[in-house]
Amino acid sequence: RIGIGIHTGPLMLGTIGGGDQLDSGVVGDTVNTAARLEGITKMYGATALLSGATMQALSDPARRNLRPLDAVKAKGKSEPLVLVELLDADGKQLRDDKLAHRGDLESALAAYRKGRFDEAATLFDALAAEVPADGAARAFAERSKAFAQAPPASWDGVLALQTK
Repeated sequence: RIGIGIHTGPLMLGTIGGGDQLDSGVVGDTVNTAARLEGITKMYGATALLSGATMQALSDPARRNLRPLDAVKAKGKSEPLVLVELLDADGKQLRDDKLAHRGDLESALAAYRKGRFDEAATLFDALAAEVPADGAARAFAERSKAFAQAPPASWDGVLALQTK
């Protein structure tokens, strides 16, 4: 399994070398953010994550099966990064299961964002039982249980990531 991170924004593309030894690459904050999204897919057991900027740039987001997940503050960043799961990257059965339980996830996320971690853990556990392959439900259940035991010092609904 691989994780796919997609972010939208400006970047620089360049080619270095000459003759038979050419190499191309891209650099910039957009590229860095996409790479971080790719790494974050593992936290949520997601196949593909879009940033909120990418979702907003879609000409017709309704054509895609998207599921808002979280807002995180990446290490070294001051602005939260909105995470949106692209369910179309999942297999048909998993995608359909996640879509069928979208309302359950939204209810659990609402409790989580409001800092009602015991309630959120219960709701995420129930969702994980209904859709065992939903990595996000399992991840949020574990995180909610941990936060219920030791709440964050100040909670605004945005998870501050400690690693890149």
